[in-house]
Amino acid sequence: MSKVVLLVGSPRGDKSTSMCLGSYLMSRLQEKGWQPTTHMVGRTVDSVADFEGMFSDLEGAQLVVLATPLYMDSLPSPVVQFMELFGMRQVVVAGPRPRMCLIINCSFPEDQNQVAVQIVRHFAADTGMEWAGTLTMGQGGAIWGEALEDLRRRTRRIRSSLDQAASALVEGKAIPGDVERTFSKRMVPSFLYRHMVNKGWEATGKRNKVRNLKSRPFLRDIPPKAKGP
Repeated sequence: MSKVVLLVGSPRGDKSTSMCLGSYLMSRLQEKGWQPTTHMVGRTVDSVADFEGMFSDLEGAQLVVLATPLYMDSLPSPVVQFMELFGMRQVVVAGPRPRMCLIINCSFPEDQNQVAVQIVRHFAADTGMEWAGTLTMGQGGAIWGEALEDLRRRTRRIRSSLDQAASALVEGKAIPGDVERTFSKRMVPSFLYRHMVNKGWEATGKRNKVRNLKSRPFLRDIPPKAKGP
């Protein structure tokens, strides 16, 4: 039985958009006879034993799927740490390498993930893993940890793309370019997404008893600049 490992790079773990996207793909691959295993990279970095278990699963897999958010044009620090440690391990460990694909989302209204995509592609090449394609999208906040099926029409195109990606991956192919392009399309218009995100920040502020999100309380503590001669 072919094995696939899902690496979830989001610190939010089970409640993350990355987990929702990755777990949906895992369920489609499992339906096609593959055996999935999931590791939360953010939790694993605190334990050497957990790292060893993850590395063992990766080295016995035919496919690795990294599902992660974008952080400041790059990747969350636990994902970077994982790549550094795994890269060092592969220098001394012999054997066949799995294929690798990437699912990445950002919270911007538009897809701004390309720098991070190149980072992961370089990692795959440096560790001898065949590149199996990328699914990249903006507006990750429109999912925010909810099951894709529960969002119905909003994620219909995303689910269709993941279904097609699964079919290609089990056949040993890379994710087709037209599937990547469809996955990247916006779920909702940008103005509507900004409105949704702003309302979400306001709700979070209320829960944390923040009355004015535009307040800059520390600004008045900054001493004025000295005037020049």
